[in-house]
Amino acid sequence: MSDLSADAHESIIDRDAERELFTSMLALRDSTRLLTIRAESGQGKSRLLDWFEYECEWIHELPVSLTDLKQLDDKTHFGLTQHIADRIRESGDVALPNFERLKLALSERDASAFRDDDDAPGQVLTEGVTQRGGVMANRVRDVYQAQELTVVSPKRTWTGGLEEIARDRCVAAFLQDLRAFASERSLVVMIDSYEILADRPALARWIETRLLRRQALDLENVTKLIVVLAGQRIPDFKTGLGDRYSTLVRSVESLGRWDDEHIRRFLEKHGVEASEDRIAYLRQRLKEGWTVQNALMWVELERGFRN
Repeated sequence: MSDLSADAHESIIDRDAERELFTSMLALRDSTRLLTIRAESGQGKSRLLDWFEYECEWIHELPVSLTDLKQLDDKTHFGLTQHIADRIRESGDVALPNFERLKLALSERDASAFRDDDDAPGQVLTEGVTQRGGVMANRVRDVYQAQELTVVSPKRTWTGGLEEIARDRCVAAFLQDLRAFASERSLVVMIDSYEILADRPALARWIETRLLRRQALDLENVTKLIVVLAGQRIPDFKTGLGDRYSTLVRSVESLGRWDDEHIRRFLEKHGVEASEDRIAYLRQRLKEGWTVQNALMWVELERGFRN
């Protein structure tokens, strides 16, 4: 649950443009479903995402999940799926029946819930079956070479391979439930620290294909799922989406790029006269790489000199 404090509200008051952009996306007036935010460490990105989460949960009463990949213990598609599912259930009335059923079976090591297609009823199953005079025995079912059989596959042993199959099917069930829910109601999934996936290409590929291209960015079956990706490095969606990019994606390229009016409001908010010299100085420092924290420290010094 979001714990956005009054101080956090104050610290992001200078992000009106980003806040307005996000709020407009929540209105679903067009097909925009992905917001990307690229920012270096210390530029206020985490606070901005905290505000997004607060806005969804408390103002618009929308299910929302915020995942910082640096803090995610299980950095696999299953681990991410489980974290998203937990958060959207906590923040809203979200039903994920298929995912919950298979996740329970996984926790209980119930192999029958993850039976292979070849184990489906109506087929001859011979694993572990003995033969007597050429005729299959041991609980036989179905018909084989004109002889009535009653063979039933023995209970599957839980193995590492079956564990992986079970996790994959839980993920598939989650995506099925997610699409069903998002076809009727809005929800928001936010993922931060995307740059760490440079060393985890499998998870990056899953997010960009299964979660984005086949869910949020699927123009053939538009849903109400909104995704926010944030980090120091963000994938190049322009190349992959082509002409559809401007329809589906909004981007904040850098939180450090304030215009003069933005800087003026920042100074006035923090009790410093917004003179042209101060605006020019702060503009240049931000251009050179100053973070929000640097700007706040400088403002404190300016106030100290003034007093």
